[in-house]
Amino acid sequence: MEDFSEDYYNELCRISKHIHATAEKLGNDVALKEKFGGSLGDMNMQEFINYCMIYDLGQILKIINGDESDMHSNKAFGTSLLTAELSMPHTGSANALPLENGYDWLREKFEDGGFLKLEDKLFNFYNLRNPIPFSSKIKTDDQIPPNTQTQIPTTLSLGTVLNFIQHPLLSEYQKLLTDFANILVNADGKVTDEEKVELNKVLQLIQNPLPSTINTPERSSPNPDKEETLAETLAELDSLVGLDEVKQEVKTLINFIKVQKARTAMGLKTSDVSYHSVFTGSPGTGKTTVARIVAKIFMQMGVLRKGHLIETERSGLVGEFEGQTAIKVNKTVDSALDGVLFIDEAYALVGTNQDDYGREAVATLIKRIEDDRDKLIVILAGYTDEMKKFIDTNPGFKSRFNRYVQFSDYSPSELLDIFELQCRNSDYVISPTGRQAVTDLFTDLFKKKDKDFGNGRLVRNIFEKAIENLSNRIADNPSPTKELLTTIEKTDIPEAGLFAN
Repeated sequence: MEDFSEDYYNELCRISKHIHATAEKLGNDVALKEKFGGSLGDMNMQEFINYCMIYDLGQILKIINGDESDMHSNKAFGTSLLTAELSMPHTGSANALPLENGYDWLREKFEDGGFLKLEDKLFNFYNLRNPIPFSSKIKTDDQIPPNTQTQIPTTLSLGTVLNFIQHPLLSEYQKLLTDFANILVNADGKVTDEEKVELNKVLQLIQNPLPSTINTPERSSPNPDKEETLAETLAELDSLVGLDEVKQEVKTLINFIKVQKARTAMGLKTSDVSYHSVFTGSPGTGKTTVARIVAKIFMQMGVLRKGHLIETERSGLVGEFEGQTAIKVNKTVDSALDGVLFIDEAYALVGTNQDDYGREAVATLIKRIEDDRDKLIVILAGYTDEMKKFIDTNPGFKSRFNRYVQFSDYSPSELLDIFELQCRNSDYVISPTGRQAVTDLFTDLFKKKDKDFGNGRLVRNIFEKAIENLSNRIADNPSPTKELLTTIEKTDIPEAGLFAN
C-alpha cells in the first residue's frame, strides 16, 4: 500500500488554496459570464467554473494515473480531496472540507478506503463528455467552427476555452494545472521514467489544448506581402543607414542562392549549406531589422515558404517548472516553421550558471533545427564575445552555425544621419547650430562608448529628449508658427551627461 505522507498532504493543502483563488477569479469574470451566462441551466457561474475545473483535474489524473481502475492510490486519493473541496462551499469552518480535518484523519481514511465511493463517483464523472460543448456554450462571434464538440477530442474543458479566447487568466490557470500535475507525479516522493513520460503528455496538453487547425494565431511579425519583389526588399535594405558590411553579406548570400538554384536546374550537384546565422554586435545596430529583411529574401528566393519572423528570447523558451521548457521551445519553433526564428541574447538560454532548464532548451532547439532543417532557419543574436563563447562551447550549435554577420557600432556621422532621418519622418527639421550641437554630442558619446553603447536606440532617446525640450521652450507661446513647431535648435539638444554609459 502506498504511503499517504504528510509532505504530500501539505502540498495538497497549498495547491487547494490556489485552486479556490483561481476558481473565484474565473467565477466572477465578466467576459466568461457573458459567454456562458445564458446556458448554465440551474447552475450559477461559480458552480459551473468549479464543475469544469473538477473535470480538468480529473483528466490530468487519468493521464498520470495510467490504470483508471487503480483508484486507491496516492494520486487518486489526492485528486479526490481537491475535487471534493471544489464541489463544496468554502466556509472556512473547522471540519467543513476534507483537508481541514487534518493529516491524521485523512491518513486513516486513506488506509481504510473511506474515500473509495467518492473516487469511484469522480472517475465516472471524469469519463463523461466535456462539460463545455463549444458549439452551444460559446457565442458565435468567437468564430469557432460549427459542431466542434464532435470534431475536437479535447480532454480539457476550461483550459481549452481560456486558451482559445486568450483570456488574461490563461497563464495563471496553466500554472495551476502544471503545479497540480507535478504534485501528483511526486505523490510518493519519487518520479519513475514512465511517470515522466505521462507528465510530459499532461504538460503538452495544458499548453496546447487545441489542435493547430483552430488554435489562436501566433503573435509574430506580419507575413511579408507576396507581391513585394526581391528588388524592393533589397531597396529596403539599402535604405538603412550604414551597415555596409552587413549589406554585402546579405547580397553575397543572395548570389549564392541564385547560383545553387541555377545548378539545380541544370542537374548539377549543389552544396549542402546551412543558412542558420549568428548576428553579433551591440544593441541598436539593426540586427532585428535586418533579420526581418533576410526572412523576406528567403521567401522571395524560394528557400522558405512563408518568410515570416518570430522573435523570442530566453523567457519565450525556458519554462518556470519542470517539463515546461521542451513544450515552450516546441511551441515557439512550430510558430516559426517555414520562416525565421530570431533569438535575441541567445547566450542567456544557459546563463552563467548553466541551469538545467536552459540546457534542456538548447538540446530541444538543436533537435528541432535538425528535424525541421528544410522548414526552419534560426538566427541567434547578441554581443560579439558572448555569442562566440556560447557557440564554441556547444558542438550542436558550432556544427550548424558557421555564418557570422558582424553589426558594427554606428559612427558619429551615421548617428547624425539616423537622427536627421527621424526628424524627417516626424516632420521636424534641425537648425545649423542644432545640427552642430548634436554632431558634437554624438562624437563625445562615441569616444566614451563601451560594449553597451546604444547606437540606434541612443539616437532615438536623444531625439525624444530634444523634442521634449523644444516643447518646453515654445509651450507658452500663444501663437506658435510652423517654424517654431518644427525646428530643433541648439538649446534643445540634451547634455551628454544624461546618456553617459
